Amino acid sequence: MMKILELQSEIHKNAVEHGWWDEPRTFGDVIALCHSELSEALEAYLNGETMVWKGEAGKPEGVAVELADCIIRILDWAGHEDVDMIGIANQERNFLYLIRKTMSDEWWNKPVNFIEVVIFCHTCLSHSLESYRAGEPMCFVDDENDALQGVAIGMAHCIIRIQNWAKHNDVDIWKIVRLKHEYNKSRPYRHGGKAL
Repeated sequence: MMKILELQSEIHKNAVEHGWWDEPRTFGDVIALCHSELSEALEAYLNGETMVWKGEAGKPEGVAVELADCIIRILDWAGHEDVDMIGIANQERNFLYLIRKTMSDEWWNKPVNFIEVVIFCHTCLSHSLESYRAGEPMCFVDDENDALQGVAIGMAHCIIRIQNWAKHNDVDIWKIVRLKHEYNKSRPYRHGGKAL
């Protein structure tokens, strides 16, 4: 099976081939698109959609598919910037496991509320935009508290939170990311008449 870093490269390559980088995208554009996918996931959840279903022309739809679209947007940007997003997410996850020792198992094992996940992801993406505007590097270690900081960290946290929610709900989010990516490869150039 394709490793996630290879998948990141494939996702970006597909976006380029489909014209989504013909004009420069600002970092704000990318963050806004990620926010849009999260909002679509929330709408699907509130409408009672299942995790994955086939829509018109076999298009994957559903709550988990919209979350996968957010991850795809992040990985596309990371591929454009040549940032190992999954490596950063793994480093941050390891840091979170270390601080877990200071928190109760009850806190870590409580059910994951979907709406809270969406809110948390929106917040993380907004922090990434703030870091970008402040001119921070992609990723660095804050020596004061030994934590990772930088533009990519909020995006990494978004991926981590989606993965954790998916795990709690027996959803293989990476299988769904791959499913949606395969569908995206079959779509026409700049499909849907979208500007971004």
